[in-house]
Amino acid sequence: MEGTLKHHLQDYLQAVFGLGVALDGIDVTSVPFYLRERYFLGKLEFLDHSFLFFGPRGSESVSPGIIRKDAGRLREILNVVPVWVASRIATYERRKLIEYRIPFIVPGTQTYLPDLLLDLREHFQRERRQSPAGRFSPAAQHILLRAIYKNAREIDGLIHQEPEDGNYSAMTFSRAVGEFQEAGLVETEQRGRNRRAWFTLPWREVWEKALPRLRNPVRRRLFIDQLDILLDADLPRAGLSALSEYSMLNPPGRPVYAAVNQFSLAGPGRNPTFSGKKSRTELEASHRDEAEAELELWVYRPLDESGIPGCVDPLSLYLSLQEESDERTRKALDDLLKQTRLR
Repeated sequence: MEGTLKHHLQDYLQAVFGLGVALDGIDVTSVPFYLRERYFLGKLEFLDHSFLFFGPRGSESVSPGIIRKDAGRLREILNVVPVWVASRIATYERRKLIEYRIPFIVPGTQTYLPDLLLDLREHFQRERRQSPAGRFSPAAQHILLRAIYKNAREIDGLIHQEPEDGNYSAMTFSRAVGEFQEAGLVETEQRGRNRRAWFTLPWREVWEKALPRLRNPVRRRLFIDQLDILLDADLPRAGLSALSEYSMLNPPGRPVYAAVNQFSLAGPGRNPTFSGKKSRTELEASHRDEAEAELELWVYRPLDESGIPGCVDPLSLYLSLQEESDERTRKALDDLLKQTRLR
């Protein structure tokens, strides 16, 4: 039950907030044993808040009073916003949790985050002000780029791809189709309860029509003082490091790598995500000039669709650097688009 509930939670957060989500592990050494035994724990950083999602490990129900007490203890120990997660919540339990102002999520059904409604409202209003046409959500952009690379005219054909290709829920795909429809990129047909959607324009026209709605995939940049950790994690090169591989540009003095925004350094050969073994504070250099590498945190998982092994995909790379003003960089980006051979 625990694994299924966590998976549903991640799908739900992706669908609602457009996040490429992986719950961080936490350092549980300071958490009392009885809480570790009673609940699964997963952390997520969003809008300058640290959330701790906690839910039952087994099928035994937990009373609102116990949830309130344990949430207070977790908040005190870890300095986080505890959010209760359950597959179902009875009406009485929901009333008590709201009375206690305990945030909770029932994936796919209910969300109660009382302290964060203003932050969320301001966040999405700010995004709309910055982009009158409306940016695609990270998930929709990721799905669109996958369709282009795989020449997948029918979106249904992407839903059952391997996990490393996205592993989005049917709900997330449905939301993405709505965004594509609003942008005039797809045609749709309703067959009973199912809605088919497909791209009809040549991919170059799809790209050009979508471009005003495509976002820079980089959410944040970290300056890292331990290059060997990034090398062990087998991260793709990004930024000017990747562009130098695609073009005749010289590589930057400090290498640039990319990872999904919520990530754990779980070991070599994996797209990393922070698991509590190394915090961002431990990895970041005290001063930018002392950094050995730059790490871009992306809003979606870097696509493994590069013509050059070990680099991020060319279209996402273009989007991450399209604001660059250097003339040589601009020319290299133009050449990069030509290399994609959009059909």
